[in-house]
Amino acid sequence: MKSNLILVTGASGFIGQRVYLDLLDSGLRVRILLRSKSILNLGIHPNLEVAYGDLLNFNDLRAACRGVDFIVHLAGIAHTEIKQSALRKINVDGMELMLRAAISQKVKKFVFISSSLAADIEREADKVSGYATTKLDSERLLMEEHRNGNICGVILRPVNVYGAGMRGNIALLIRLISRGLLPTLPVLVNRISLVGVGDLSNAIYLSLNSERANGKTYLVTDGQCYQISEIERGIYKALGKEMTGWKLPRVLLYSAFLLADLTARFLWLFRRKWPILASLNLRAYNKLVSDNLFDNSKICEELLFQPKSTFYTELPKIVGENDR
Repeated sequence: MKSNLILVTGASGFIGQRVYLDLLDSGLRVRILLRSKSILNLGIHPNLEVAYGDLLNFNDLRAACRGVDFIVHLAGIAHTEIKQSALRKINVDGMELMLRAAISQKVKKFVFISSSLAADIEREADKVSGYATTKLDSERLLMEEHRNGNICGVILRPVNVYGAGMRGNIALLIRLISRGLLPTLPVLVNRISLVGVGDLSNAIYLSLNSERANGKTYLVTDGQCYQISEIERGIYKALGKEMTGWKLPRVLLYSAFLLADLTARFLWLFRRKWPILASLNLRAYNKLVSDNLFDNSKICEELLFQPKSTFYTELPKIVGENDR
C-alpha cells in the first residue's frame, strides 16, 4: 500500500489520531481531513497531508478525496443528548456526501468505522438507539455502493474502545472513583467486550491491506471477557485506592442514575448542562448492568487479527492520562 494515499476523516478524535499516526509509522502516505486549522497541533511529516473542510460540504469532500486511493471514515458524532435530526445530519447525510465524493474521485476502498451497537439492533430490537440507527443506516449506504460496483466497502464494528484519552462510561467510572464521588458498586458479574485503540488501529490497517475484507463486516474486540466488578477492582488498584467493605445496594445505584437522569433533563429545559450528569442516565445504567459480549473470531480467522493488549495492561496509562 505504500504507493497509495489514504484519507482519514475524524483525525482529531481519540481513535482518529491513533489511526493516522500508526499509518504514518507504517510508512504509508496519509491525508487527514480536519474542520479547522486549530484542531490539532500537527508536526511535520513527509508522508502527511492535511485537508480542511466540512463533512456536509460536498466540494470540500471532493477536494479532500482527490488523488486518494483508500478512505478510513471515522468522522461523526456519538452524543446521545443531541437531537436525532442533528445526529442523522452528521452521521448519515455526512456519510452519503463522503461516499459521493469518494466515488466521484474513483477512490478504490472505503473502510467505515461503525459500532457494535449496529449489531445490537440486528440481534435485539429493544436496544435501538438514535446513534446505533445512524450507524446501521450508514453501513447500508456503503454496502449498496459496494454491491453496485461503485466502490469497495469494508465495515468494522468495534466495541467500546479503551486507551489513554478514552471517553465513555468506563472513563467516567475512572473519574468518579478517582475523585471519591462513587461508593463501591454492588457485585456486577455481567460480561462485556472491549478493544484497545492500538488493536483497533491494527484492524483498520489489516482491512485496508486485505482483499478478503472487501464487502465484509467485522466485529472488533480484544477477545477478552470482562466483568464490571473486576474492572472496578482494577481501577481501584491502578489508582492506589482501597475499596470499602460496604457496597452500594443495587436499588440505590439505580435510584442514583434515575435522579441524575431526571436532573439533567430538568436542567436541559433551561439550556443548562452538567457533563457528568448528562452521562449518568438510565441508558448508561442499563449498559453498566447488562451483558455486552461479542465474538471477534471472524476477523481473527479471515484477516489474521491478533489483539496485543487488554484493558488491564493499558489501565495504568489510562489512569495516568485521566489524572492530568
